[in-house]
This record gives sequence, structure tokens and C-alpha cells, in this order.
Amino acid sequence: MATLSGQEIFVRSQAVIACVVAGETLIVPLRDKVGDSASIYSLDSAALSIWRLLGSPRTVTQLAIAFAQEFE
Repeated sequence: MATLSGQEIFVRSQAVIACVVAGETLIVPLRDKVGDSASIYSLDSAALSIWRLLGSPRTVTQLAIAFAQEFE
């Protein structure tokens, strides 16, 4: 298992898209620029928070601090 130093930068993958359907946020992987409907993932509130945070590049430390503030 890899160990993170806290300095690595993370951002949303360009290989997935998110869409809101009936108030639920779904992540759909892209294969050759087409959505892979066999692999759709629903985000709970914690995952949605991380997805939003990854809208801009952040370190693990920045993610952890922002996540902890949101879910005190």
C-alpha cells in the first residue's frame, strides 16, 4: 500500500463525468468519450463533498482539513 506524504496534488479525473438525476449525484466513467452505463456510481454526502473539493487541485492535507471542517 502506498503512503502519502500529504504534498501530492489531487484533482477530479477527466475520465469520468458527474450528473445529477432526481437529486442524486452520479459518476459515470467515460470509455472512448462515451459514458459506460454499466459502471455508474452514486455519491453519498461524504463522497459528494470530496468530489466538489476536487473541483480545484488540492493536497491530501488540504482535502482533509476542508472535509473535517464540513463534517465536524
